[in-house]
Amino acid sequence: MFGPFALTPSSTQLERLKEDRVTMAAVVPRMRHYIWADGRGALAQGLVDVDVGAGCFEGVEIEIEFGPDYPRVPPRFFDLARRWKPDQDRHLMANHEFCLWLAHVDAPDLARSEALGELLLRLIAFLRDQFVFDDLKRWPGPDWRHGDRAAYAQHVRETLHITDVESLRRLWPLVLGLSCNTSTRCPCGSGLTYGRCHRAGVESLRWLASTPVRTHVPGAVEGQLRNAG
Repeated sequence: MFGPFALTPSSTQLERLKEDRVTMAAVVPRMRHYIWADGRGALAQGLVDVDVGAGCFEGVEIEIEFGPDYPRVPPRFFDLARRWKPDQDRHLMANHEFCLWLAHVDAPDLARSEALGELLLRLIAFLRDQFVFDDLKRWPGPDWRHGDRAAYAQHVRETLHITDVESLRRLWPLVLGLSCNTSTRCPCGSGLTYGRCHRAGVESLRWLASTPVRTHVPGAVEGQLRNAG
């Protein structure tokens, strides 16, 4: 624990950070874990050993910032040694922060203390993909499109199985809050009831209605459909 004379972390926060220190020692033992004495969270720095193939491991110097709202808000991960040049295609932002998930979609839920260990394993897989990118010059697996509009448009297409503009125009008002009886036929035209067809997908996307990106998603979806066609 370190920091000047200041407020101390709450007992709950401090207990969680101490549990995290044990988890980190087991999964990434070459990282140092510091707890801020003024309640700002914690900081971890050091090497993460990554399997780069042929039985070889290489250390990547990483920094992890656990903010004051952790674990409600996930930590942030940085390429501390600036090993790689920022590049959207490799999910490395201009400030050398790694982009490991899409907010609201596949961001980690860290309410459980053991979830940090799962997230660290996710980080190791992500770092391994960085080495594959060095060889292939492209991301080796599935990923989100660049930018919030494009990424959320992709998520909407995949969740609602949108294949044409007409189905988007029929379903998008439901995402924004328009009600539909579960026993009536689904607006998509499948012939199934809404409850058996698109209800679950629509409800999983309702959070979009309260975000600024909602006004841009339909246009981004249409653009992706045109490009796919």
